[in-house]
Amino acid sequence: MMGCCRPPLPRRHIVAALTHHHQPVTEFITMSLNSHTTRLAAALGLLLASQASQAQDRLNVNVGGEFYNATCGFIVNGGADVDLGRVNINVFTGVGHIVRPWTSFDITSTGCSAGTTSVHMRWRGAVDPDAGRDFAVTGGATGVAVIIHSERPGVSSRVVPNGAAHTWAPGTASGDRYPHRASFIQTLPTITEGPASAAVTIDITYN
Repeated sequence: MMGCCRPPLPRRHIVAALTHHHQPVTEFITMSLNSHTTRLAAALGLLLASQASQAQDRLNVNVGGEFYNATCGFIVNGGADVDLGRVNINVFTGVGHIVRPWTSFDITSTGCSAGTTSVHMRWRGAVDPDAGRDFAVTGGATGVAVIIHSERPGVSSRVVPNGAAHTWAPGTASGDRYPHRASFIQTLPTITEGPASAAVTIDITYN
């Protein structure tokens, strides 16, 4: 058996080899533990930050309103017919002559809701065939028609049967007036005496 085996290393070589082999292992383990500890701390820090950023308050509120329809009420001449009185045919001087003084009457508001912005009045009735405008009369008299004007502030406008509506600012208070005036107008050279009245419908819309 002589010469078959290497002689044992001196003790100092063995110690040196063990020391040389285990030192890197020890350093590797230590470094790995330190790195894992750092990553774990960082992850915990991110988790805490995420939880802090997600903190919230919850508020509840109802949002709504109410719908309503604007309303108005009106009455013409206090609820009575507009009486133009008895007129002597001799006062007429020719086609286009208007009897004076005019007869004034009001369309009175019984109140409009605060949301009303405008009132529109459209007058309907039979058109006088001779004049081509103004309101035709019935009852026996001929050669005359009824003429009506609306007296908006600063503007006196002739009312045309079945024509465009006259627009007014709304009277929101009960008793507010929409003034008008009416009279007879001569439409033919000759006038026949008798009763004369015109049927008039007023369509009132508002918004």
